[in-house]
Amino acid sequence: TSVAVSGAAPAAPGTISGPIGACNTGVSLVYSVTPVNGATYYQWTLPNGASGSSATNNITVTFNSQFNSGNICVQAGNSCGLSTPSCQFISLFNSLPANPGNITGTILACGPGTYSYYIPPVAFANSYNWTVTGSNVSIVSGNGTNMVYVSFPAGFAGGSISVTPMNCIGSGQQRTLNLIGVPVHSSSL
Repeated sequence: TSVAVSGAAPAAPGTISGPIGACNTGVSLVYSVTPVNGATYYQWTLPNGASGSSATNNITVTFNSQFNSGNICVQAGNSCGLSTPSCQFISLFNSLPANPGNITGTILACGPGTYSYYIPPVAFANSYNWTVTGSNVSIVSGNGTNMVYVSFPAGFAGGSISVTPMNCIGSGQQRTLNLIGVPVHSSSL
């Protein structure tokens, strides 16, 4: 007797992760999707002026002088066929990042403690450079993104946090938020 085995192509991949903009200066960027159940390979389709090759769930893409915006798409595949594609539009960066909005976060930093600071995503930016001032103040995580976590020591006396949006053309305008330390009160008997 023979047994019929039925199968199906994998589900469509989820959202493609990676920068949503690129310069056409030969820059290489990495894109990926979460692995799809049942997929044994992935088929990537790149826009004109972009090159790269991968059968896995991530790919390094190089954007050359012919690139002028377009979709990166990926399909999950197995022996039964290919999924429907998941696509992400990639814009050509041809200008500096736009001016950043206001930094959101506490201005009264009472240490010791860790606080988050955020700016809305900036048009034409694909990276964010954060800096802090103040004695023993440090960025714990998130530098490069539009949200960071900052650690403040006990007795923080004041300082600032600044962010500069960046892309492969250069740096945009810096935005600064001045921070006020909460004084340490001493008690006497």
